[in-house]
Amino acid sequence: MKALPWLACALAVFAAGCASNVQFVHIPDLKARVEDPAKGRIYVVRPSKMGSAASIEVWDGNVHVGNTGGKSFLCWEREPGEAIVSGREENVSTVSLWVNANEVSYVVQHMRMGWLQARNELEVVTEEQAAKLLKKCKGPKPGKCKDHPECTGLTQAE
Repeated sequence: MKALPWLACALAVFAAGCASNVQFVHIPDLKARVEDPAKGRIYVVRPSKMGSAASIEVWDGNVHVGNTGGKSFLCWEREPGEAIVSGREENVSTVSLWVNANEVSYVVQHMRMGWLQARNELEVVTEEQAAKLLKKCKGPKPGKCKDHPECTGLTQAE
């Protein structure tokens, strides 16, 4: 019985850890508005610390773009046309947006408490709304998509 309080404390510390913010596709030059003018840029911004222990997968169609952690963002460029962006954790949240060449689209990933894990909800926002949130968030680190054989399509990060 004496171990029970210690176990509870250890679990609380583990659950409060931070999820990594990693991107599996090419990270464009973040100082440029758009790196390749023939493509459009998408930002997925996760401004909240809520559920910061949960790493939420972000997908562009069938391409695993990366994972967001608390107060972070992902940024990638893709061919113009319809984009189906989804966040996957305990639930799947999806938004559809039209990507235009040489333009930027912004999606905010809201976090909610789920049954066992964090739940996410995606929302397309304006550049003005996103600009305020991006200032408080960290950019992605490059990584490799080893966990998902579906990682195809866009150029993978080196």
